[in-house]
Amino acid sequence: MKSFFTLPGGFGAGAVGSATYTAVTAVLEPEYYAVATACQYLAQSVGQVGGLAASGTILRSVLSKWLRKALQGRDDADTIIDQVLGNTSYIVRLTGELKGIVLKGYVISLGACHGLSTALNGIAFALAIGLAERRLS
Repeated sequence: MKSFFTLPGGFGAGAVGSATYTAVTAVLEPEYYAVATACQYLAQSVGQVGGLAASGTILRSVLSKWLRKALQGRDDADTIIDQVLGNTSYIVRLTGELKGIVLKGYVISLGACHGLSTALNGIAFALAIGLAERRLS
C-alpha cells in the first residue's frame, strides 16, 4: 500500500514532461522539433541524475548525523553507523531497540529527501509561472 505514495510524483512527472513538450512544440517551427525533443530529454536526464545524487547525499548525511546522536555513548556506535551506511542487509539482522533506532533514522532521512524534492519542485513551479509563451523566430 505504501508504494502508492509514489503515484502522485510519477503522475506529476509524466504530466510535466507532456506539458513541456507541448509548450516547446507550440513555439517552434516543425523543423526544430527533433532538436528540441533531444534537448528536453537531455535536460530531464541531467536533472534526474543530479536529483538522485543530491538525495543520496542528503540521505547519508542526515542518517549519519541522526545515528551519531541516537547512539551517543555506545562503544560500538561507529561500527554500527558504518555497517548501516555501507550494507543495507545489515539492518535485517538487527533486533530490538537498535533496529528501531536505525529504522527511525531512515524515516527521518527519507523525510529530508522528500523535503528537498518538494522545495525544488516549488522553485521550478514558481519559475514556470513567470515564463512567457511567445513564438521563437
